[in-house]
Amino acid sequence: MMLMKCQLLHSHLNTQDNKINYSCEQCKVQFSCKSDMRKHAKTHLPAIGRSYTCDQCGKQLSYAKTLANHIKGVHLKIKKHSCENCAKSFFSLAELRQHSPVHSEQKSFVCELCGASFKQRTCLWSHKKWNHEELIYKFECTLCGKKFVKNYSLYEHMKRHSDVRPYKCDICGHGFKLNYDMLRHKQDVHSTTRPYLCTICSATFKTARALKQHGRTHIKSRT
Repeated sequence: MMLMKCQLLHSHLNTQDNKINYSCEQCKVQFSCKSDMRKHAKTHLPAIGRSYTCDQCGKQLSYAKTLANHIKGVHLKIKKHSCENCAKSFFSLAELRQHSPVHSEQKSFVCELCGASFKQRTCLWSHKKWNHEELIYKFECTLCGKKFVKNYSLYEHMKRHSDVRPYKCDICGHGFKLNYDMLRHKQDVHSTTRPYLCTICSATFKTARALKQHGRTHIKSRT
C-alpha cells in the first residue's frame, strides 16, 4: 500500500510538466529545473559538521554564533540595514539592495508575460501573482487543489498527503513525513544544547521560540 502511494505521488508530479529533464540519483524524483533538483539532492546528504539546527525553519549551521545571527535576522526580525535616502530599515543587506531602485526612475524588472516594467523585483512578483496567477502557479495538487510555482514545492507538499514517514529519529525511532519535522523534533525533544543566544544579555535557550519569547522582555523593558 505504501509503495503504491509512492508510485502515485511520482506519477502525479510527472503529469504536471512534460519538460522534466533532471533526475535525483538517490530517489529518482524528477525536476524540470536543475536548481530545484540540486536543492532536493541536499536533503539526502548527512549533516557533516553541522550541529546546530534552527527549530523554526530546519536550517543547519556549524556554529552557535552563526545560528544566533540567523535567528536574529530571519526570525526575530531585527532590522540593522538602513537606507541612506529614506532611513527605512531592512533585515538583510540583500533586502536593502533590492529596495534601492525605489529611489531611481529606471524600471529594470520586466514581466516576460505582458511587458509591464517595475522598479523592484517584489513589485514584478506581485504583478505576476495578481495578473498572471494561472500562468505562474502551474503545479496543482490533485488532492487538495493547492497550487505552487515550482514542481519541487509541489513534491514537498505531496508528502503531507502520504502516510509514508521516511525520516526516522535516530534516538527514539519516531517517524516523520518531512526531514524538517524530524530535525525540529530532535531539537525540541532530545537536544541538551542551548545554541540560541540572546545578543542583548547573553542568555541561552534550547529553541528559537523560547529565545523569541525572551526577546520580547527586552522590548517591553525599553518602553
